[in-house]
Order: sequence, then structure tokens, then C-alpha cells
Amino acid sequence: MLLMLLACHSDKESSDSTASTTWEDVSPILERSCVSCHHSGGVGKGDFTVYENAAAKASIISAFVQGDLMPPPSMDPSCRSYVGHERMNISDEERDLISTWASEGAAEGTPVGTLQVYTPQLTGNLVESR
Repeated sequence: MLLMLLACHSDKESSDSTASTTWEDVSPILERSCVSCHHSGGVGKGDFTVYENAAAKASIISAFVQGDLMPPPSMDPSCRSYVGHERMNISDEERDLISTWASEGAAEGTPVGTLQVYTPQLTGNLVESR
């Protein structure tokens, strides 16, 4: 009987119990800096608002953030301020956290639900004055 239970033990459960970094850890980063583009109907490829979708793309997400390709380099606020710029940057520590999550198997941890898509309130002046 014990062998049958062990045979039914999923890899996901195993990776969740041993992972030091989970979706619960990385989801606030993606919610703040990624899902304004990467959501259903968004301009970015992939919908990262739900765990299953983001986990399936974890290695790609990691490669893009570690390669400084995402968020797009043009989103650098030191270049020019714009509405919402403070949400579109990822620190080196956050990049490392995403990389660790992906390399450890993209464990879910405690479910967090669907991430909220940030939509800036646009006014007549899209570029903030310095």
C-alpha cells in the first residue's frame, strides 16, 4: 500500500515542498512589472496573470529578465520619465529570485489567485516633467 501511495506522489508536490522560492514569492514582481503587458489580450506574449501559465513559461521568463531583455530596456526611467515607469523595472535581486524560482521547478507554494493587471490612468501629459 505504501508503494502505491509513493507511486502516486506527483513531481509538483515534491518540488513545492523542497523549493525555497515559489510563485508566492515571484508573483508580486510579475504583478508589478510584467502583467500590464503580459495578460490575456495584452501586447506582451503570454498571460502571466495565473500561476499555470507563468510556470509553463518560467524558464523563458527567467532567460528574458536575466538577459535584461525584460522589462524592455527602453523602460529605463533614468533615460526618460513616463507614466507608470516606477512599475516597469526589476532589481538584480528580483531577477535572481525569478531565476531561482524557474531553476527550482517553478513551484506554486501557497496559491495567490489571479494577478491584477495595472492600467495607468492616462492624462494629457504621458511624459512626466523632470
